[in-house]
Amino acid sequence: MDIPIASQNIRFPGYGMFWVANSISSTLLGWNNRRLQDKAHERNQAFQLEMERARHITDDERMQEDIAFKRRLVALAREQRQETSRQSFNAQMQAIELKYYLQYCWPLDPLLPQTILHEIRSEATNIAPHLNVILMHAPLLPLRAYGTDANAADAQIYKELEYTVKKNDIPLIGNVDFRKDACLKPDLSGGNASIMNIHFLMSQMPTLVISPQYSDGKMYLSGAVWEPQASRPLIRPLLNFDYNPVEAEKDIEYRNEVIELLHTCVSVITGAVRDSYMLLTQGKKPTLPTLLNDKEHADMKRIIMGNAELKAFIKGENDNILAALDEENTPQLLDVFDKNDIEAIKEQVKSNTL
Repeated sequence: MDIPIASQNIRFPGYGMFWVANSISSTLLGWNNRRLQDKAHERNQAFQLEMERARHITDDERMQEDIAFKRRLVALAREQRQETSRQSFNAQMQAIELKYYLQYCWPLDPLLPQTILHEIRSEATNIAPHLNVILMHAPLLPLRAYGTDANAADAQIYKELEYTVKKNDIPLIGNVDFRKDACLKPDLSGGNASIMNIHFLMSQMPTLVISPQYSDGKMYLSGAVWEPQASRPLIRPLLNFDYNPVEAEKDIEYRNEVIELLHTCVSVITGAVRDSYMLLTQGKKPTLPTLLNDKEHADMKRIIMGNAELKAFIKGENDNILAALDEENTPQLLDVFDKNDIEAIKEQVKSNTL
C-alpha cells in the first residue's frame, strides 16, 4: 500500500518546499537558541553573584587584615617603648654600678677604660690588637702607718721604672701597649682579687698583668694573661728573687740594684709573653732576642746571665715557642709562615739561649 507523501499532495501557494523546510528549521533553531541563551543568562547571573560574593568576602578579609596589622603595629610600638624604657633603666643602673665599681673595686686608674675605649674607636678596624701590659704596684719598701699604707717612696720608684720600660724596651719588643701609670695606688692585698677585677672590664682585650708580691725574703712575680672573650685569666707564678725591704730603704745602692733587677724581670716577662701570644695568634716573629742582643741593653743581658731564675724562665719560654713552632703541634702556622720562615725563627730563638 502506497503511503501518500505530503509534499506530493499538499500544496503551499507561493512557497516552495525549500522555504517551508527552512522556515521550520529556523523556528526550531530559534527555540533551541532561546533555551541556550536563557541557560547562558542564568549561568552569567550565577557567576556575577559569585563574583560579588567573593568581592565582599575579599573586602572583609582585607579589612580584617588591616585591622589586625594596625593592632600589631600598636602592640610592637608598645613593646618597643617598654624595651627602650628597660634598656634606659638598665643603662642608668649599669652606669651607677660602674661608677661604684670604679670607685671601690677597680684597682687601676679610673680613666684607663675611657682611654682604651677612645683608642679603640680611633684605630682602624683592620689593625690587629696589641697586648696590653699592666704592672701592679706591690709595696717595695717597708709599710708606713702601722702597716696600713705603702711607703711614699714606692710611687716614685714605680714611676721611674715604668718610664724606663716604656721608653727604652717597649719599642724593641713591639706590639705592646705598656700602660704606664695605670696603677695609681699600691696593691696592698695582692693575690688574685685585683686581677679578677681588671679582667672584669678588660676581658675583651688581650692583656698581661704582672704582679710583684713580697713574702719571706723574696719578691715573687706572677703573671695573668688572657685573650679576648676568655672567661677567666690564666694565672701562674713566673720567677722570684731575693729581696730585703728594710735594706732597700736604708741602702740606696742596694735599692738601685733591686730596682734594676725588677726592671729586667718586667721587660723579660713582657717580651716573652708577647712573643708567645703574637706568634700563636697573629703569626708575628719573636722580638725578645732582639731586645737582649741590643747593644744598648748589655747591662740587662749581664743581669740575666748572673740570675739563675731569669735564665731558667727564658729557657722555659724558648722551649714553649720551639714546641709551638713544631708543624705537627701547630699546623696553622703554615698558613702564616713557610717552612723557611719557621726554621729561621727557630734559629733566632735558639740563639737566645743563655
